[in-house]
Amino acid sequence: MAITLPGSHRRVDFSRLIACSAIGGLCSSAPAGEPVTVKTLSQNLGLEHSTVSRMLSEAEADGLVTRSPHPSDRRSTALTLTAQGEAVVDGFAQARLSFISKLLEDWSVEDVDHLAELLSRLVATANSKRDSWHHWQHESVDQSFPAASPSESSPAMWDPAMSDPTASTS
Repeated sequence: MAITLPGSHRRVDFSRLIACSAIGGLCSSAPAGEPVTVKTLSQNLGLEHSTVSRMLSEAEADGLVTRSPHPSDRRSTALTLTAQGEAVVDGFAQARLSFISKLLEDWSVEDVDHLAELLSRLVATANSKRDSWHHWQHESVDQSFPAASPSESSPAMWDPAMSDPTASTS
């Protein structure tokens, strides 16, 4: 999936936008002089190292990211956004803000404030449970969920018997 950034007419693959945005965020929050690594990025995104490495190869080929040897750990690679990568991140941020502004233009100030409060609370909860999410994601018990199928009687309701081949029909 590619997104056209407003004002530039440049199409950028969504996975590259996510990688660049995460690198930008990690760079701005990292202690001074501490480079962002592939490991840090993969942990931050909750993705496997190999998946992030592939994303970075594509972003690097597009001129959005540079990889260089880590200054103090030869086993690691330091990641940096190029000027073009920073411009893409800024354009993506502007596009998100524009989109959200359009969505909320008919909302009252009180409703927007309430939404912001609830989203802040959701983010805080997600951050506090990040370790347990990682554990849940990699549990040994495989939980698969059937595809949701609307029932004939009510399109808004999901009937588990419709997607369960072992369920008996009456």
